[in-house]
Amino acid sequence: RRRRGESVGARRYPPRRGSGRGTPLLLPPATAAPPRTPRADPDDVKGPPVSWDVLLMPLPDEIASVNDLPDDHEPPPVGPAERVLARLRDAVPDVDLTDPAWGLLTGPSWSVEVDIGSEDPVRSVTLHVRGSGDDVLPVVLRIAAALGCRAVDYSTAEFLTGAEDVAGWHGFQGYRDRVFGQE
Repeated sequence: RRRRGESVGARRYPPRRGSGRGTPLLLPPATAAPPRTPRADPDDVKGPPVSWDVLLMPLPDEIASVNDLPDDHEPPPVGPAERVLARLRDAVPDVDLTDPAWGLLTGPSWSVEVDIGSEDPVRSVTLHVRGSGDDVLPVVLRIAAALGCRAVDYSTAEFLTGAEDVAGWHGFQGYRDRVFGQE
């Protein structure tokens, strides 16, 4: 029996809240690549080099929390890479997908790096959100809906279901501002 935060096949789920295990890996340990260096122009990325991360993955609508997932749950893929890219372009036409594995979307006070990866089919998408402003949350949810995914806040391991789900985003900004002395 596996514990939350441990690998099952090529998937790793967010750890249970309070487990202290950190951000889960989304690749099997044997084939895990080193962290990618974002290809976005540094002038386009808003704020310090830390991000609030949101996992997009097709997960059942009937579960209220990732903690409700059965231990042996294997989510289906998001879809073929071409279809994922087309849906992203439809949902957020301003997204820069010059690198189809790593997109960039910028708003008035935020930026979102879209980590699609190079797997085909795409197994999950991670959004790396920087900056400030709650107007980024509807964008995150629009991307999730377009891809047929649920959005999981890595910092809380909870689903984002509406633009009012700001606790993780605000918590991240407060932490970031304390660490980088921007209060």
